[in-house]
Parts: sequence; structure tokens; C-alpha cells
Amino acid sequence: MRIFLFILVGELLNYNIYFGNIKIGTGYLKTDSVYLEDNTLALQATFVARTEGLFDKIYPVYDSIASTFHPEKYHTLIYERFISEGKYKSKRRAEYRGDTVYYSDGTQIPINDGTFDPISLIYFFRAQDNFDTLYLVNYHVDKRSALVALRSEKLSVRNNEVIRINMDFSDRQVSKIPGESTIFLELFGLKRPLEFHFRSSFGTLRARLQ
Repeated sequence: MRIFLFILVGELLNYNIYFGNIKIGTGYLKTDSVYLEDNTLALQATFVARTEGLFDKIYPVYDSIASTFHPEKYHTLIYERFISEGKYKSKRRAEYRGDTVYYSDGTQIPINDGTFDPISLIYFFRAQDNFDTLYLVNYHVDKRSALVALRSEKLSVRNNEVIRINMDFSDRQVSKIPGESTIFLELFGLKRPLEFHFRSSFGTLRARLQ
């Protein structure tokens, strides 16, 4: 697993973002290694999505989510989120320590030790070799905790062998914007995320690797 960590350090993946079939912006997923306050090494992934052109004038969006997680187990250590959508803005930081999440506003929420966020889950799957199966994982984000079912399967898309992962976020206890998110990964190599389908305040968006 640690070898996998160092291969990914410095990785930058660029995406086009679509609403339906219309391109509305771009984004990127960047992977780095970081040292925590106790000098332990962790992996950090940051996903940024932003509108461009006419859509940026009509409804400007700049969303950034950063996940710092364990380099071998991929459990979340720190989750930071900055959301700017139209006039709505929100900034939040949470530290996952053992069986408790500590938020920057002073909130403390109990969790199961070994919990994921939506970004760390992507890297958990990138490190797996066992697909066509059901995973049940501990999940916590935005002060919501749940045991989430993730279904993974191998299939062919546009004559390419890929891994499709469906994440069931339909329960409002899990997500403020209920619905199912889907990730398509390469089957071999570094299993780069080829495409994301995710929910936003104005509908389902797709991020496709450039």
C-alpha cells in the first residue's frame, strides 16, 4: 500500500464538468503527501470544481474538498470543505480522531474507528483488486454518519474495461442532497477515476477525465 502512496504523490488529473450534455466548467483532482502535527505521513487529495464562461456569470460555482487520510488503510484523518455556489458560501474543517470527529465550530460527533469520506473512498477503491462485490463501510461527512453500501462491478464502457462503483447516498441521514453517486475507475494500472457522477444543489453533475 505504501508503494501505491508514493506512486500517486504529485498526481494531477484534470476534468471537464457537465450538466447533462452541456459542459459548464472544469475541475481537478490533486494528490499529495503531507506530514501531520505528530510528524506522521498521510495522503491528501483535493478535488476542485468550478464553472466557466456564461455559466460562471449566471451561477458561479467554486467548490473545493480536501481529504487527508491514512496512507495504508485510507481512513479519513482530516476533511476540509469550501463551497461557493451563487451567493451561498460555506467553510468547514473536521478532524477524525479514533471514535470522534472534532469540528472547527466546537461540535464533537461519535463515529466508528476507521471511517471514510467521499474522497478517501475513491483512493480505497483504487487500491483494491477485489471487485464484483458489495462493500459496507463506515462513512461520515458534514456531521452525518452511516454505514454505507458500495457496489462495485467490472464492465465495458466504450470498449474499455472499467470498474463502476455505486455509492448509495439516498438516505438524508447520509447526505443533505440524497441520491446515488457513481465513480468509474480504470481497471488496470493506477485505476485513475475516469468519471464521477455526483449530486449538487442544482442537479446531477458529471466530471469526465480530459
